[in-house]
Amino acid sequence: MPYASKKAIASFKPSLLSIMLGKVMKIRKRNLSCLIKRHQLIAVIALILITVAVITFSQLTFLKEHKPRAAIIDSLYLLIPNEEFLLQTEQILQEAGFEVREFIGENVTVRLFKELPSMNFDLIIFRVHSAYVCFTEKGEALVSVYFFTGEEFNASKYVEEQLLGEVVIGWVKVNEEMKKFFAVTPRLILNSKGSFDGTVILVDSCYGLNNTYMAKAFIKKGANIYIGWDREVSFLYADNVTLSLLKHLVIDHLKLEDAVNLTIQECGKDPLYKNSLLYYTR
Repeated sequence: MPYASKKAIASFKPSLLSIMLGKVMKIRKRNLSCLIKRHQLIAVIALILITVAVITFSQLTFLKEHKPRAAIIDSLYLLIPNEEFLLQTEQILQEAGFEVREFIGENVTVRLFKELPSMNFDLIIFRVHSAYVCFTEKGEALVSVYFFTGEEFNASKYVEEQLLGEVVIGWVKVNEEMKKFFAVTPRLILNSKGSFDGTVILVDSCYGLNNTYMAKAFIKKGANIYIGWDREVSFLYADNVTLSLLKHLVIDHLKLEDAVNLTIQECGKDPLYKNSLLYYTR
């Protein structure tokens, strides 16, 4: 590089005015840049707030469109009606925000059981007569769990279901007379229409969990929890336990184990039979 004189070098130094103007321009550019960034930040925040508002509204809309649904299935009403139980159960469920449907007496049919998984219930309460053993025509004992419908047995009805072992004859003693009703088996639940979506099954009857056949059928079909008695239970005691347990689950939102334990503490033991309230989960 050729040598440059001091005078030449000095001629390259900026003047004070140009320095000041340069600083002013830099400050203006910096301020403009900050202003742009500030507007961008405000725009981003506004977008986030709008998004949150939309999500919140969508969630509220979803909750409104998907109100929890409960079914009370009471075929036992034909033999041992309990209007107070039905009234209190409905009140508890409605207080918890449930839409409630009742299927009472003769309305508890085989067809209802076949369509139950497709009816989108979040909670199903079975107040039904039940048994844990069924005898064939040859006298063979078939151990399982059988839910009695409110539909009297007719050999010419549900013929295919009879042949497939989905329904059997359920014998009930009524006023010293033996009556026959259709009783559904776990196989019918497995072959039923649709599937449950995490449904809770609460069995307010004898033998619901004498064995796990029925419980496994409901769980395999998509239910999440199955609650029932292992042995015979007196109907009034079972109804009171169901009401207490239901309240702890849907109103107090207790964990299942805590709700069961607290319910038994409150209601005490069955005055007539030795039994236990059990549950089976996915």
